[in-house]
Amino acid sequence: MDPQERIILALAHKAHEELVRTGWAAFFEEGFAQTAEEVGASEQDVRQARRRMLDRYLLVENQPGFWGATPALLLLHEAIDRQEAYRQNAVRRHVLQEMG
Repeated sequence: MDPQERIILALAHKAHEELVRTGWAAFFEEGFAQTAEEVGASEQDVRQARRRMLDRYLLVENQPGFWGATPALLLLHEAIDRQEAYRQNAVRRHVLQEMG
């Protein structure tokens, strides 16, 4: 897996965690740099990964230096981590059943 793809997958995971925690998933410029460092990627890889994400509609630029995750990015995470998605769906079903 190339460094850009590692960045994209790591950001998909972070977006999913943020969405579950806060109801919204977005990234500032610093978040890309931090993720690149975590996966061992360069600054150039960050720019190219961000471009790929924008081209694939995984991100939208809400304002300069601030990008929002799209549903496509969250679905990418669910497609990669099927076990986690299944566990969360089980919790969702339980909550809905309890609500009546």
